[in-house]
Amino acid sequence: MAKSGLSRVPTARRAALEAAAVAEFSAAGFRGASLNAIIQSVGMSKSSFYHVIDSKADLFEQIVASLAARVAERLRPPDPESFAGPAFWDGIDEFVARFAELAATDADLAALGRMFYLSDAPDAGDPSSGAAGARPALLADVRDWVDAVLAVGRRGGHITETLPRDLQRHLVFAVVRAMDEWSVAHLAELGPQAVRQLATAESEALRGLLEPRRREGPD
Repeated sequence: MAKSGLSRVPTARRAALEAAAVAEFSAAGFRGASLNAIIQSVGMSKSSFYHVIDSKADLFEQIVASLAARVAERLRPPDPESFAGPAFWDGIDEFVARFAELAATDADLAALGRMFYLSDAPDAGDPSSGAAGARPALLADVRDWVDAVLAVGRRGGHITETLPRDLQRHLVFAVVRAMDEWSVAHLAELGPQAVRQLATAESEALRGLLEPRRREGPD
């Protein structure tokens, strides 16, 4: 655990430290990132750094938590029960589009994405697992929200009940992760139209996996 935490670092220095760490981790991966390079790039002494951060892993954890908290202030998922009713999929489409637009324009969400999808991060693994760490803690909240939305959709007949709900959750995570990871890697190339197209494609993929199949009538 950190001795005092990033919150004790002055605002300007904290922003510089976060930016330097995100850039270094994104370029070199977690294991390849140089903690000395991060510290030196912001003109921080090692004694000052270690007064608030215990290690490279602790820095990673604290930055993920800090970014996630700021993103949560701007992207508040709707109450799952708000999707109840005949417009279930319209609500899903609207939320996916809002998330995609924010991902393309919000620097904190873009930085969180780059940190989130590092394959060698200290808590990397199954996104639906309950492992300890900043990323799995965030994913646990997302998992609970997705489960609740799936329950609403299944109850209303908008999501098939032919598959177990936990399998459906894994399918949702697989689709969202694949599209988000690709989007994070290509953010600089994506314009507004491409973002809208990706959001539409993601919604269609989810519906294809989850929506009940309509039986054909007799000839």
